[in-house]
Amino acid sequence: AMAPDLHGDLVHTLEALRLCGLVDEHGHWSAGSRRAVQLGDVLDRGNASIATLEKLWELRDEAAAAGGEFTLLIGNHELMNMQGRLFYVHGYARRGGQHSGELARIGGEVVWRQRLDPHTGDIGRRLVDQPAVVVRGEGECRTMFVHAGVRFRDAEKYKTVEALNRALREQILQGSGELLDSREGPLWWRGYARPHGSGARESDICKEIKSTAELYGARRMAVGHNIVPWISTRCAGTLQMLDVGMSSAYGGQPTAWRCDLIGGEARIRALYPVHEEAPPELCSRCSLASPLSRDWSECRDYCQR
Repeated sequence: AMAPDLHGDLVHTLEALRLCGLVDEHGHWSAGSRRAVQLGDVLDRGNASIATLEKLWELRDEAAAAGGEFTLLIGNHELMNMQGRLFYVHGYARRGGQHSGELARIGGEVVWRQRLDPHTGDIGRRLVDQPAVVVRGEGECRTMFVHAGVRFRDAEKYKTVEALNRALREQILQGSGELLDSREGPLWWRGYARPHGSGARESDICKEIKSTAELYGARRMAVGHNIVPWISTRCAGTLQMLDVGMSSAYGGQPTAWRCDLIGGEARIRALYPVHEEAPPELCSRCSLASPLSRDWSECRDYCQR
């Protein structure tokens, strides 16, 4: 099971985790030995970033105590906060204005930066130890999870998930490195979700996704980072796009993704508050959207017409 970008919304976070049966009505881990992944971007935009992060850490401990696993990845917003870039923190005031909201409640800009510092901060030191990439699931459900997308050249260079995660952690602590690149790093890369925007042919991008996933022993890659109208797919399902802007900061709704192994086959479901479905191919469904709808405006970023 997997929960996409949460962006400071504790209420929607818990509702999403309930959708896939991970927590009970009191917000405690109830999934026993099951495994789950959260794709990063817990921080920013919403007004409960720190509370949401602390709740996820609590659930991670509860899962481990029950014999399960709840893996928390980092996204580009965790990276920005560790770098001291607070532009998207709730209540941040640009041009020297008076901070408000969550940033003010935590004590202001200086305190926030101190706490999120990856070397010395009580929050930053825990965040920097979180991985950027994991491969989870059995058989046909084996999936590579990453916030934005791992380029094949990086996967090939670092050879293993463990080596890539070590290198990214070292580069965060050093303050520089190719994996931190704000265009093609694994916490930033949008080219898989938006091939045409990156100047690449979709067929080439699909080959790269498949090759990268296979190199790390996975059947597919699941990413967040790019807000799509529905949990959906590209490249015959080898790319699963899970970020639907579920935070109330976007006016979104709780969502989750799950892969179950049934009779040796993967049964993938997108979970919503009142229904579930097999994730559709993005541009096929986008072709049915009305030009006057919100879905249409989001589709334009992903599909050529």
